[in-house]
Amino acid sequence: DQVVDYRSEKWWEKEDFCSTPFDLVVDLWGTREPWDRAVSSSAVKSGHSGGRYVTMVGDTPCIVLQHWWQAFRVMWDMLARALWTSIFRSNPRWHYHVGLEPGGGNLDRLFQLAEEGRLVPVIDSTHHFDADGVKKAFHVQKSRHAHGKVVIVVTVGDTAHGIN
Repeated sequence: DQVVDYRSEKWWEKEDFCSTPFDLVVDLWGTREPWDRAVSSSAVKSGHSGGRYVTMVGDTPCIVLQHWWQAFRVMWDMLARALWTSIFRSNPRWHYHVGLEPGGGNLDRLFQLAEEGRLVPVIDSTHHFDADGVKKAFHVQKSRHAHGKVVIVVTVGDTAHGIN
């Protein structure tokens, strides 16, 4: 596995990615651009070959709704894209994933992968649980330029617990 710095690397043009296309892209950045890049490049397999594109953030990461019809407008592109890629499989299958499904054993599997060392978190920065530390953590998170999780360390007794 490889972490890609989206600010300096054009992952959709990398020769090693295009020669061996991804089965799965997990997009934690959001916006429409990464999806467009995945579709226009050969770095992600087609839906026919099992290619999938999963996003945790919609096309519009910061949504402001003043009328009910704006919610429909925001969701329409994503719903239409999910339907379109399930029918026409020349593009990777697109999924909008909000979270883990309860009771499916997902957390047990994630814990198992972590114990085996196959699931390793990427941490951008750690901050203390005080006013200055929390402000810095929120600044990094709000910038949308974090290269991994932003962690706030809360100390309880002699044990430090990370909250992200």
